[in-house]
Amino acid sequence: MDTPIVALSYCNARMEFAEIYAGDGESVESVKMGAIDSEFEVQLTELRDRVWIHAADGSTVGRFSRFGIDLHNTVTEQLAGMPQCRLCTHDAPTKADWELFRAKALEWWGVAVHADAFDQRLLK
Repeated sequence: MDTPIVALSYCNARMEFAEIYAGDGESVESVKMGAIDSEFEVQLTELRDRVWIHAADGSTVGRFSRFGIDLHNTVTEQLAGMPQCRLCTHDAPTKADWELFRAKALEWWGVAVHADAFDQRLLK
């Protein structure tokens, strides 16, 4: 069975908080995010072992997992001549890698990924 997905959605809205949902659709907790404008969605597994960031054009621009970091340009940007990768690693991530992923998501897309979105026990 696949791991249930938990989604934090920031799509095209000014939000003061986001809800974290369990696989059964019940709200688990409310996370104060601060007022942000964004066209991105953050998705994570219930086990908090993978985090994705999706852009409004359907691109997955960010992934953080036990296998490292992938931060990409959108497909729209790639079609305009930009490279695919902005910052990619392929090693087991450290706490510093998690902080880098979160910092770049905020810097590049205005996406505030909650510190607890990834289980810190899985980091080197």
